[in-house]
Amino acid sequence: MKLSSVVVAATLALLEGCAVPPPSAAVAPEPSPAARVQMVPIAEPMAAPAAHASPTGCIGQDIHVCAATFSQFTRRQAFGDDLERQLARNARIDVNGRPIGTGMVTLFGNAPQGGNFMLSANLDKNNRVTSANISLPGSPDTARTAEEYDQSGLYGGVVILFGRGCVPDKIALYRAFENEIKPTIERSPKQIEINSLHASETYASHSAPISFCGHKLTYSTLLGTDTDDITLRNAHGAFVFSSLEGK
Repeated sequence: MKLSSVVVAATLALLEGCAVPPPSAAVAPEPSPAARVQMVPIAEPMAAPAAHASPTGCIGQDIHVCAATFSQFTRRQAFGDDLERQLARNARIDVNGRPIGTGMVTLFGNAPQGGNFMLSANLDKNNRVTSANISLPGSPDTARTAEEYDQSGLYGGVVILFGRGCVPDKIALYRAFENEIKPTIERSPKQIEINSLHASETYASHSAPISFCGHKLTYSTLLGTDTDDITLRNAHGAFVFSSLEGK
């Protein structure tokens, strides 16, 4: 073989080894971890389930729900046995296996605006409240303004009996009392009692029962004078008890 032929062959081989390979499909660069996170589709957040308000009120509720509602409008128990002790007493049975409890509990508490709330609740065998009477720290039958109604404790008393769901608006409640309950209030004849221990003169007033939030609501007032109530601050022994009854 001639030298020129060898040189040409070597040159061709060298060119073949240095040839640029044909273009291939472009490969996308590997995304960074942050980019990969951003590329993942994010689902719409699920709406939180609607929160169910805890039950409040007394009528138709367990006595513990009733007591919890009562405590929302009172600073502390003023006096009397605590709830569990009263329930234990109601659960007693005699030697013949018959219940001897009264089926009633009474709660006392100081109202923030002054005065006291007192609740007497009648219970069924499952400790649910079937009816209740609550005395108020003031007298709504003499109230005219929203502030006077606030001081009477009417709003708190109705919520304790029937629950917050029945009283969404205080002003609406005050108007219902002013326009529906007050016109039906009737006073009973004066009662006088005199004995060797004390003397009293009392007047009782009652409203007609009205339908309220699927229940019956009645307002009562007992006022007068009693020698048992005479103190240095109350020389005449005057008293006023206003109460609401719910069934």
